[in-house]
Amino acid sequence: MKATGHASVICALLAAMVMSRAASAYYIDTGISEGCHEEMTLRVLSDFLAGTDAFADVELPADHRWQQYADAVFAGLSLNFDTVEEEYVAVSILIGTRWPDEHGRSVTSLSALYATHGDPSDQHEHCLRAVEEDGSSGDATALSRARAFLDDEVATAMSYQLLPSSQRNRAFTEYVEYYGPVSIVLYAPGYYLGMAIHGLQDCFSHTLRAEDLFSIVHVLNFVDAVSDDYSEARDGLAHSYAMDACNARTEPLREAAAEATFELLGALLSPSTQDARDVVSAVADRWMALTPGCTMDNDYCDSPWLELAQEAPAEPIMGCAAVPPRRSASLFSLLLAFSGGSAD
Repeated sequence: MKATGHASVICALLAAMVMSRAASAYYIDTGISEGCHEEMTLRVLSDFLAGTDAFADVELPADHRWQQYADAVFAGLSLNFDTVEEEYVAVSILIGTRWPDEHGRSVTSLSALYATHGDPSDQHEHCLRAVEEDGSSGDATALSRARAFLDDEVATAMSYQLLPSSQRNRAFTEYVEYYGPVSIVLYAPGYYLGMAIHGLQDCFSHTLRAEDLFSIVHVLNFVDAVSDDYSEARDGLAHSYAMDACNARTEPLREAAAEATFELLGALLSPSTQDARDVVSAVADRWMALTPGCTMDNDYCDSPWLELAQEAPAEPIMGCAAVPPRRSASLFSLLLAFSGGSAD
């Protein structure tokens, strides 16, 4: 059968791949993308937990699903946890880090991913502009909401952290490919901190930064960019798949994101909710400060990341326009091989 006979199926599958990468800084592990959120978080966690006994009083659940999940996810990784309690905290943080990109849904389902990433109300989870955040003032509003998201998730984490150890665990839903939604009992303080970590890391791939990597000059836009009514001057620069990539070109951003992640993890060691919020405030002040007045008209204050951010922009999905050009050819050939078609 000729490739044209599978055009709509191929387009839908390509769109699903794009949506799975759409709003995930450095991507999460989907089977068709690298698990950069996971790799970065686990690497930092391994360093953060080294030599600490802060989680000695963590109580492990009777249900061992968390261990089965950890065994699968941590396999092949060079991770050193001193205790099984630290491993439990780590997998709880990891699953929380994945949540903003899946919301308990399949990461390979187009309809599910559209519901997750195309929702205008939760762009702040990914440090992106919402529909109404237009013009230069949209940068400030988007960052304010992103900071509030970090603060809210850390406050929730602390509400569990301050409970007796026997009350800190609760069941969460993680979508496991081929199995569907799976209920896993996790360490709630770690899970909610993981969500905050995701939002913080996204602030490095979904923004343009100054040369010093500390200050932000512009916040990118996904939800308008994939619509049929997008204007860069009004809505901001389109989300870039090139910025999301986990490669040598983005390494300085990822190293900065890792440093910020390490600092945010300190919230879990705070003795009170206010102290934890002080940690969030310090992290946000250091890594999410806005340099105002940077727009399309002045090349976003000549950000050194502009050229990379202009590559592989998010575009309307209809017609497969949003397929990242550097990945589309190989995937297209793979789909043809499975469908029995040809590229002729």
